[in-house]
Amino acid sequence: MRRLGRQGTLAFVCACAIAIAAAAPAAAQLPDLPQLPGLPQLPGVPGLPSDTPVQPYGTNDGGGFWNILPPGANGLANAADLGAFFAACPPPKTNCPNAPRPKHSSDELKMYGNLVYAAPGLKRADIPKYFKDATFGVKQDGAERIYSPPGNSDVTIVRDSGFGVPHIYGKTRPATMFGLGYAGAEDRLFTMDALRNAGRAQLSAFAGGAAGNRAQDHTQWELAPYREEDLQRQYDLADEVYGAAGAALREDVTNYVAGINAYIDEARINPLKMPGEYAAIGKPAGPQDWKVTDVIATASLIGGIFGKGGGRELDSALLLQSARQRFGRRGGKRVWRDLRSAEDPEAPGRQAAPGSGVPPRPEPPSAWNSAWEGRARTPATRPAERPCRSPSPCGRAWDRPSPPAPPAPPPGGGRPPSSRPRAPARS
Repeated sequence: MRRLGRQGTLAFVCACAIAIAAAAPAAAQLPDLPQLPGLPQLPGVPGLPSDTPVQPYGTNDGGGFWNILPPGANGLANAADLGAFFAACPPPKTNCPNAPRPKHSSDELKMYGNLVYAAPGLKRADIPKYFKDATFGVKQDGAERIYSPPGNSDVTIVRDSGFGVPHIYGKTRPATMFGLGYAGAEDRLFTMDALRNAGRAQLSAFAGGAAGNRAQDHTQWELAPYREEDLQRQYDLADEVYGAAGAALREDVTNYVAGINAYIDEARINPLKMPGEYAAIGKPAGPQDWKVTDVIATASLIGGIFGKGGGRELDSALLLQSARQRFGRRGGKRVWRDLRSAEDPEAPGRQAAPGSGVPPRPEPPSAWNSAWEGRARTPATRPAERPCRSPSPCGRAWDRPSPPAPPAPPPGGGRPPSSRPRAPARS
């Protein structure tokens, strides 16, 4: 899709929320490109009209992209689908490979599962065995379904026959965003509903008070304790904070939500379009209408995941500050680099299989010992490769003896003679 420009954290996380909700890697393209021959066409069906926004296979694509989405693009299982599956695979059975499943719901799972046996050493020619073509568009003879949401002819959705991935085209940007919401709800409505409730710390109220749901709600409320008015305010401030880009973001979210609600309206009168999970949790009427704040709530959940999984940046900054005060600017940074988890040379890792042709990665020297002894060790003389003899530091950083405290400042003030640790004496 065309870039909106720099929109800050809110825009990025909202985009992530929309992308995760439409988990099947849909290729949405905006108009403005010339029409070319080679458009997808279904056998025995008239071709697309001349004003179609659909583009030929590969148009506006970077080229060479492959992806995988286990188990599959289609996440919809209605009540009839669930009934057929459980009839063939009654509980407590869980592994029933021959039980009937909705089309395109698990056709990528085996490809992804086999990938673990091909790596390392995966060859370029083998990529199509484990990943699927993610090129924009569908080949001329590769469409399984071409349709528009009821009442919106400005949107055309083309699903490929290989995996059922939706490729979404709109005559306008609002139409394209509407199509994204509609297709996302087609494939992931129940998951989207679970995410918006989890983002509000209301997963237990939505799906039941299991211990895992209660723990999830507790964690989310600790990370993002937003009330409904807080979520609405984040949406309302987009144009004030980000200007024209923020106004465009608000319009995108509004049209995206309208597409979701269009599908919900259809599902309420057509049980084949309603996810069967709603009946399983005692909500046979399906979800409530979507709101723009639901996108913000889902975004807060994603932000919390990023924050608790790869965060603690403030703690890391304080550690760096403390290390520099104790060991000096350069020595303190070396100590900090050794203690942080970005690239721990002492952590266990995977070795390349013999004969795979993948050379082993050389192990870098320990920065801790560089700061302690004033010089970098070579891999051949790292402490882990020789016995640990006191007072020589070795082992993990937290197993090593504490370095001596820096000398006190002279009585008249000023900088102490040296704030760097000295190397321990060797016998």
